[in-house]
Amino acid sequence: KRVVSGPGWPGRGGVRVVGTLGLSTFVKGVYDTATQGSVVGVERARRKLGFAPRFSNSEALVRNYDWYLNNLEAIESSTGGVSHRAAWKQGILGLAKHLF
Repeated sequence: KRVVSGPGWPGRGGVRVVGTLGLSTFVKGVYDTATQGSVVGVERARRKLGFAPRFSNSEALVRNYDWYLNNLEAIESSTGGVSHRAAWKQGILGLAKHLF
């Protein structure tokens, strides 16, 4: 499989139609921003709380990924904590499963 880039408008339109039908897996409001980059700023936390991140986004991503790889066996064998294996609302994907 490979990623193929293209214009965003067909996807946004399709997701909007699917959302109108109540079959979207997207949270409402994501439709118009799904094809745009997003940045989470810390300026407000810096001003109000004096927060200063210790790692850049890239450093944090690599650090967390390394932690994940080093703890993968424990994560896979763990039965405690919160599981994210709960079924999501399938929406259009559920419909596709029945059709194909």
